[in-house]
Amino acid sequence: FDSVARDPSADLVAHHNHPSSTSFSPADLFMLEKYPGVTELYAHGHNGSLYMVNSVAAGTKEYLNQVLMPYLNAYWQEPVGAGQITATEVNQVVMHALMIVLARKKLISYEFELQGASLKTMRKHAALFEAFIEDVMAQ
Repeated sequence: FDSVARDPSADLVAHHNHPSSTSFSPADLFMLEKYPGVTELYAHGHNGSLYMVNSVAAGTKEYLNQVLMPYLNAYWQEPVGAGQITATEVNQVVMHALMIVLARKKLISYEFELQGASLKTMRKHAALFEAFIEDVMAQ
């Protein structure tokens, strides 16, 4: 896989499972950078959620690691501490919210279909997640 996936003309589509049904991790995104022959990456959640990314712009890794991840940890402390949302609920969908930010900033191409607890959490806390997304977009 390694040698074929490093060939930009390979045009591979990779699928993997996410037992926790969360969206892509930073490591998942950087697989597209590491393997230019992988043109699409899918994550299949055990609750039926499906996530797809097919491009990652230069600079995404630095932006994610240096800006978004530290901000994410600080941002959610207050709503969790105030009992507005549980840490478990944040963990279920926070990476999805970050992928939406990256897509809106045109750093990735991202598609998704939420199911099960992921969909329920996003619906239940839509205002919190939209406020988070808008706040991050202003950064």
